[in-house]
Parts: sequence; C-alpha cells; structure tokens
Amino acid sequence: MEKDIQIPKFASFRPKLKPTTSDHIERRDKHDVHGSTSNNKGQDRNLPHESGHHRREQRGHGDRKRSRSRDRHEYHRRHQIKPKEHRSSKTSQQSLTDSPALVAWEDPPEKFVTDRKGDPNSLIYGTIHRYNIPHYHRFGAGFIIGIPLGSKIDRDLSNEKRLVTSERDGQRVGPREKYVFAKNERKGIKKLRLRSLDLPTTTSEARPDYISLRPSSGLKRKRNRHDSSPNSSSDEDGQNYRSIEGKAKQATRPTDPDLQYASESSASEYEEHRSFGLDDATKQQSMALSRKVADEPTNLKAWLELIRHQDKLLGLETGPTRRKVTLAERHSTADIKLSMYEKAVENFPKHAEGREHLLIGMMEEGAKIWETKKQASKWKTVLHENPGMIELWKNYLNFQQTNLSTFTHEECSSIYRECLQVLRAAAVTKANIGRERLEEITIYVLLRMTLFMRESGFAELSIAVWQALLEANFFVPLDLESSLKSCATGPHYEHYLARFQQFWESEVPRIGEIGAKGWRHYHASNDTALESKTQTVGPALTDLNLFRSWAEVEQSREAKSRDPLRTNDEAEEDDPYSVILFADVKHCIFKSSLPSIREALLDAFLLFCSLPPLSNQNSQKWARNWRADPFIRNELVQQSHAEADRWVLGEGPSPGYHGVPLDLTIKHMEPPHGMARGDIFPSLQHNFPTSTDTLFAKTGSWLSVYDAWEAMYPHDTGPVKLDFVRQALKSLVSVGAGGDNLAEYYLSFEWKNFPQSVKKVAKGLLKKRPLSLRLYNAYAILEFRSGNITAADHVLVTALNMSKTFSDADQLETILLWRTWAWELLYSGDYTAALQLLLAIPDDKIRDDLLRRDGDISKPFQPSSTALLKAQRALDLHSHLLTQGHPSHAILYLECQALLTYLSQSRSLTAALPILDSILPTLTTGHYAHNTSALEQTHLARAKLLHYHTTHVRNYRPALLREKLSESIALFPNNTIFLSLYAANESHSRLDDRVRGIMNSVVLKSDQETSITAWFFLIQTELRRGVGLGSTTHSVRATFERAVASETGRCSASLWKLYLLFYLKREDDKGKRAKEVFYRGMRNVPWAKRFIMLAFETELRDFMGFEELRAIWNVLGEKGLRVFVDLEEAFERIDEGRGAERTQVEGQRDYCSD
Repeated sequence: MEKDIQIPKFASFRPKLKPTTSDHIERRDKHDVHGSTSNNKGQDRNLPHESGHHRREQRGHGDRKRSRSRDRHEYHRRHQIKPKEHRSSKTSQQSLTDSPALVAWEDPPEKFVTDRKGDPNSLIYGTIHRYNIPHYHRFGAGFIIGIPLGSKIDRDLSNEKRLVTSERDGQRVGPREKYVFAKNERKGIKKLRLRSLDLPTTTSEARPDYISLRPSSGLKRKRNRHDSSPNSSSDEDGQNYRSIEGKAKQATRPTDPDLQYASESSASEYEEHRSFGLDDATKQQSMALSRKVADEPTNLKAWLELIRHQDKLLGLETGPTRRKVTLAERHSTADIKLSMYEKAVENFPKHAEGREHLLIGMMEEGAKIWETKKQASKWKTVLHENPGMIELWKNYLNFQQTNLSTFTHEECSSIYRECLQVLRAAAVTKANIGRERLEEITIYVLLRMTLFMRESGFAELSIAVWQALLEANFFVPLDLESSLKSCATGPHYEHYLARFQQFWESEVPRIGEIGAKGWRHYHASNDTALESKTQTVGPALTDLNLFRSWAEVEQSREAKSRDPLRTNDEAEEDDPYSVILFADVKHCIFKSSLPSIREALLDAFLLFCSLPPLSNQNSQKWARNWRADPFIRNELVQQSHAEADRWVLGEGPSPGYHGVPLDLTIKHMEPPHGMARGDIFPSLQHNFPTSTDTLFAKTGSWLSVYDAWEAMYPHDTGPVKLDFVRQALKSLVSVGAGGDNLAEYYLSFEWKNFPQSVKKVAKGLLKKRPLSLRLYNAYAILEFRSGNITAADHVLVTALNMSKTFSDADQLETILLWRTWAWELLYSGDYTAALQLLLAIPDDKIRDDLLRRDGDISKPFQPSSTALLKAQRALDLHSHLLTQGHPSHAILYLECQALLTYLSQSRSLTAALPILDSILPTLTTGHYAHNTSALEQTHLARAKLLHYHTTHVRNYRPALLREKLSESIALFPNNTIFLSLYAANESHSRLDDRVRGIMNSVVLKSDQETSITAWFFLIQTELRRGVGLGSTTHSVRATFERAVASETGRCSASLWKLYLLFYLKREDDKGKRAKEVFYRGMRNVPWAKRFIMLAFETELRDFMGFEELRAIWNVLGEKGLRVFVDLEEAFERIDEGRGAERTQVEGQRDYCSD
C-alpha cells in the first residue's frame, strides 16, 4: 500500500490567522523595538514635499480619527512596563484562545504627558532628537506675544536653535549681516583651485611615435578598463541612475574639469600650487619674513611686518576677498600675534630700542583675549620690569582711566600716585641721560593727573598741585638749591620737604596769587598770610525743576572752585575739598635741576591752563606728542555748553571776539570761495609749533596761537582764571625761568588779554634784559600792531645799532629783526621798501628815506646786479650756521634770501621756492635727520610765503600749492596750518574731493597714531563741505562714528561732547540717538564730570525721566566724582510726597469701592 505522499509545508504557506487586537499590539511593539530607526528614515524620505498644514487638509475625517487612535495607542505602549518573557511565543498562543480585548477607539488622547525620566541623549547631543519633534507651524505671521508689534521673526536669520527678531522697517534687532553675500558664508563655501597637470615624466611619453585622432581636452583623463565601450562614463560623468549604490548623490567635484576643491589636495599640494584663498605671493612673503626674523632676531621692522602679515594670512584684511570676520577669528588672530610679540620681546633686552613698541603691541593684542583682572596683573608686571618707557605708562593709564567697570576716582588716583613713586625710585639710580627721560615721563604723568583731577571736579587740588610744583622748582631758597640737585631720597630731600611744608602751612600768597613773592623770599621778607575771604553760595534748589536748578547751582560752584580756599577763609557751606593741605600735595612734589626738564615743566603748566607751549626746539620735542594726546587736549569739554551751542548752530563765537570764525555749521554747506581768513583756518583745535609769528600774528595775515583759546573761553570762562595765569607768568619771568622765550610769551599774553598795560610790561622787561634782541623784536611788533609805524621803526633801528657791540653769539638774533621788518613791509604793500631793506643787510645800515617811507610804492624798483649779488652772498649763510649747530638761525637767513629773490624777480613764486627747498635734503639726512623741529620750521616758512602769494597776487597755480602742501602734510600730518591751507586751496575745486583723499590716505593712516586734532579737523571740514560735494547729515554722522571708534577718539571727552551736541541740534530723531551717544560716551570717559553734566544742562534732560536722571546722578557718586550740592534730601522729600499721593489715591479708591 502506497503511502500518501505529503506535500511539504513551508512556513510561508501557513494560513494566516485573523489577528486579534492584543496580537496587533504585540507585533507593533516588536516592530518599534527592532526597526524604529530604519522605518522612521524611510517614512521621512517617502513623505510628500508639502507642508504639514497642507497634508492635514487632504486627510479625511476617518484618517484623523485613526491618527488620534494611533497616537493614543502609541502613548499606552510606551508607558507600559513589560518584562521580557511576555514577548515569548507563549504569549502568542495565549492570544489565540483568549477573548479579544476591546479598545475604545473613539476616546480622545490625553493632552498632557508627564515624563520624569527624561532623555539622557539630550544632554549628550545638546538638543532634542529631530524626529521626536511633531510637525507644527507658527501662528501669527511672525509676531510674538509679549514684544512690540513693530518686531517680527526674521526667517532669514532664524534657525532651529535661535530666533532673531527684526523691526518692520527692516532694521534687525539681532545680529545683522554686513553685506549681501555674508549669509552664504555661513554655509561653508568650498574654495577652488586649479587642477595640477599630469605632465609626462619620460621622453617617450612627451613625444609619442603616432598622432592621436582623439580630441584632447588639455588634461590627461584617467579611465578604467571599460573606457572602450561607447556607453562607458568617466569618473567625472556622475553616478549612473541604475547603479547599485542607490540614489544619486550630490556631485563631489566642481562642474569645471579644470578646477578641484582645495580640500581634495594634501597639505603639501595646497602649499605648492595656487589657490583662490591664498596666492603664491602671500605664502612666499610669509616664509621670507619667518626666515628673516629667524636670521635677525633683533630686527624690529621684520618682527612688525611678520605680525602685521598675519591678518593677510587669515584673510582678515579688506580687499577683493573681503568677508565677514567672526569673533572667534579675531580672537585666534590676536592669540597668534600675542605669541609672536612675546617671542619678539625675548630677543630685545630691557633697554634695547624697539622693546617699548613690542610691549605696547603685546598689551594691545592681549586686551582682546584677556580678562580684566589678568590684563591689570600683566600691566603691573610689565611696568615693574620696564619703568622708563613713557608710551607704556601712557597706555597703562589709558587702560585704568577708561575701564568703566572698575573705574573709581580714588582707585585711579592711587594708580597715578603709584606711577609717580615708581618713577621717582627709578630716577635715583640713573645717570643724567636716563634720568632726563624718566623725569620727562614724570612730568607727563603729573600733567595727566592734574587734568584728571580737574575734569573729575577737584579743580582746587589740581591748581594747588601746580602751585607746589612751580614753587618747589623755580623759587627754592638759595641755601637749599646748592645742597639739593635732584628729586631724590635721603636727608637732604627730607629737609627740603620740611622747609617747603613750613612755607605751605604759613598760607602766605603763593604763585599765581596777588602779592606772591615766592618761597625764596618767604623768610627774608617775613610775608604774612592772606586776609580771609568769604565765599558766597549761588542760587538755591527748587523741587519743581530739581535737576535743572541743581545744574545751575553746580555750575556756579564749579566756577568758584578755580580759586582754592585757605583754612582761615569762610564759606557758607562746609566743603573739605576746597581747602588744600600739605598732605594733599606732598606726593606730587617733584624737583629737577636739569634745564630741559624745567622747560618741560613750564610747557606742562601752560598746557594745564589750555594755552600753547613755549617756542623753542626743546619744547617742540615733547609738546608735539602732548598736544596730540586726547587726555590732554580736552579744552572743549571745559567749555560752557552755551558757547559750544553757538558753534554747532553756526552762530560763531560770542560778541566781542575778533578771531577765527570756527563755525561748526551744516546750514550753509556751500564751499567757500576766496582766501578769507575764516575759510583758511576752520579748526576747533590747533596743533602747530609756537613761534614769534603765531604769538603776535596780525588779524587776517597768519594764524595766532590764541585764536582757538579766545573762541572757546570768552570773558574769562576758562578752566583757570586769567589773573592767575598772568600773575604766574609774571613771577616766573621775574626769576628768569624760561629765559627770553618765556619773557616773549608773557609779553604776547599780556598784549592779547590786557593790551592797555602791554607797553609798560615791555619796557619793564627790556629794562631787566637790555641785551635781549628777541624782546626788542617783540616790542617792535607790538608797535606795528598798534599802528605806530614810526615807533616800530625806531625800536628796530635802535636794536640793530646796539647789536654791533654784542658778542658774536648774541648778534645771531639780528636776522630776526631784519626778517620781521621785511615781512611787515610786505604786508603793508610797500614792496620797494622791503626790497631796499633786504639789500641793506650786508652794509648793516638803513637809509633815511626808507625810514621816512617817502618813496613811491607804485614805482617799480630795479636793483643793480652788484647790490643784488652782494646781498645774496651775505644771506647765504645757512650751510655755515648748520655746521655750527644753529638750525633756527640758518632757516631765518634762508627765508630772507628767498624773500630777496621773490621781490627782485617781480614776486615770482617759482624762483623763490627752490631756495627754501635747497635746505631740505640737509635737514633730512645726517645729524639733523632726527631734528624734526628745524624741518617743520622750514616747511612753515614755505607755507607762509605760499599763503602770502595767494592772498596778494591774483595769478597763481593751485597745482603748485597742492604739490608743496602735500609734501608738508606727508611729513607733518597733524599740523593744522598745512591742513587748513590745503583745504582752502581745494575749496575752489568742485570736481575732485582731495581733502578727503589726503585725510584718509595720509593723516588718518592706520599704521601711525592719529592726533585728536586731526579728527576735529576732519569733522569740521566735513561740516563746511558743500552739499554739491557730497556732505550731508549722514556723512557727518559717519565721520563722527569713525572718530569715536578710533583708539584716539574713543577716549576724548571733547569729541564725545561735540558728537552729542551735533545730535541735539541737527537730528530729527534726536532724543533716541542723543541718549545712545550719551551713554556710549559715559562708558568711554567715566571720569569726565563735565560730559556727564550734559544730561542735566542741555535739552537731553527733556528726553529722560526723573528716575533715569536720578540714576545718572547716582553714577557721579558711585564713581567718586565731585558733587558740590547733595540731592539726597530733595529725593527724600520727593519720595515722601509721592508716597503721600499714593496713599491718598488708594484711600479714595477704597472709599469708592465701599
């Protein structure tokens, strides 16, 4: 019997059972456990490319119900705790016999889920898994609840990690892209480079024995063994759609076969071949500089070039490849530069030239990455190791004074005192040359410190410090002068201080006060103390307009603080800061016996009084740097805001002022025409050497050093009283301080401010100094200015006749008399008399008809060739004088020779200028290469001749002036005379804006320190520029922004004040913008009380509420600035009144509710 043949049964053919609900749930659970990741990805790829909102609209009602049921089912599944054995086959068998479980499919899902366990992966990856986030869209078209309606979500800048809002007018609140393609740079654009050619390596490959008929693409393609097939593809043809590798991916190579991505090449290939990110020239320069500093480790120039080259290597320089620079890139660049600076400093010993420059650069780069505490600690270490570097001390003081977060007046004052102690200790062990440098630094620190005191509100202390310095250096008793040679320690110095303390506490008149005779005459004359005086209080406060009345009272008290009180003086209010004791000035006393340092001390005192320094070569050496310092040149911040408003509004200075109209206006912005005086020198701050010409300048002919000073402080409103300066100069001249230079300065100051007594002062000085030809010259100029031509001629003739008996050294000053006389005749228009005067120099004899001025001015005069040649030989002494070490006199002789040629050749400018230019090569090489004062004097003499020619001769070539003035500006970019003449010359041209060009390319060049006066000049020329030349309110604002963003302008209180007033007087939306500028300025100049007071003195207070003004007032006290009138009691009264009003209102509300 045959057995039945059974058909084999496979599991795949087993009949399917009808699944139960529990089985369905179990299979879903297994499916989620084993294949959730792959299924999620597959589902994500298969989703249609449409929004979630659109998909919900396409699903039917049943789909929505099933979706909700699945969500609910998924929730129960995930929150069940199932042991592993429940997932076995036993559970499957049990499901076949048990009755099916009923599930309420129509129940709504729970709205809130509690998950106390969390997901640890969120901490690892920093975000939620993107597939666990449900699909959603925001409602409200970008608006957010809780922020103003004017702001919306910026879809371009927002991403899954942050939201960026922007205003509806297009101004984003968050970070803003700086140019149109900056957004794409976040995507990591790949750089391209040229593919390397596969050049033949053998001769047979280079010259095959057959001619190929295939087209050549210029590159040797690499094909596989199937390239002979017509359907084959090269590696560059992309992925075939039938490839087993799956879906075609994005091409990994650029479309152009001649290019490849720079990342594809190795590091060696990237350095070897040309890349679009870094060219061969840049790489070669980097390697050359690295080799140079390795071979010459003490080459300062090579180190600086290598450090500056890092910006080019990292692509941070502006140019055709400009891109957005991130903060991380700036920090990394600063870190690289810092390491280079540190390595360079190791190769320069302590006293090596260039070490100071490297240390300053190291601290500047370190400030970009160091914290404040580390930066302060590093500064102390560097200064302790290098105490004799003035620029290093300057940068340290800048850091401490402008750091708002840690600034207080007491802390900054202690740092100044610490600096003085370190410098005093270092000067003890130094020789004369080293001690001179350290004492020069000490004077700079003293000047900065006293200006800091005054601008913080402590004017009495600052004035008292200068009284002590001048008395301790120029009025020392004779018995102490011989025993004490320098400001050192020891018994002699202690005895010196004890004697000075006795003089100070006696309260006899001190220098600058009426009746002062000086410390030297204290014991001999038995001076008595000053009579007591009573100081009255100004107007009282009113609660109705508290801050406005307080500002008026504060101004009145500040004006009286220019006069320090004594212990026996009476004041209606107790003020401990108004009486200065010896302990307050003891740490500032400084004594020097070096003549150059004593001259520097006089210059520092004049700068403290906001006056120009003296006129000598030693003064110009340090005064050039001091006058460019933004912490010293703060004259505008001391100016009353009422006077500053006149400049901003274009009303000019106060009535009675006859100087330069320094208008800061934008109302009439048409370029000026003609060479009027106000158009030539439109500078708010002057910066040029002091000379006889600028001390006694005639109105309309040349610039005076007092023009800006008179314009800023009319009617004796300056930081120091005129009587104080007058008495101080008089006392200093009486003891011979400063020599003839200070005597001439005192005479010019008296003529400018007290003209009724100037002749008496001049005769008194000549009586004490009968051999001073410089004083005779000054007296003659005063007579010319008064219109007494005959008296002036008589003074000059007398001085010239007297000089014949003087020594050869004293007779050098006679050329000054001849030059002054010739220029005065030129300005009067008597060219014949001027020419005859110059021809008389060889004989040293003046004709009578020349003195009578009875010649015919209009009649041409042609001198003989013999007389002309004789005069030229007599004046050709500049080479001899230069070899003798008299550069100033050599330039005066050369100037007279140029004037002789100018007049003898019918006022030919082209004939006279080569004579002045002939000395320039000598002054720029050899011994005089470092004497920039003589070189600047020569350029000023040439500029004066150019100015005279343009104002008195109709026909001239502006291109010649442009050429010569450009040369002068290139050498002396901060000299406002050259800048003003250049701007006046270019004001006639409407085509080319050369003033902006030379300011940006020369004056404001990034590789040199820019003077604060240069920024003021640029701002004022921008304000005076015509609308047709592109000057608008926006351009002026941009210029201000450039200025305050620079390292020099950022810490200038005067510049911030001018910027704030510009907004208050010129802008439509001035409230918001002016407040922004004010707070920015307060962060950068926290010590400047006068700037902070602008919030109460100007209309800026109208844009601030009471509490905001109260907070600003509290800042004055928190930072330790001087406040004369306390407002705490007024605040308490106002708070009590507000509390009473609030209680009354609440009581009325309760009564109404009852």
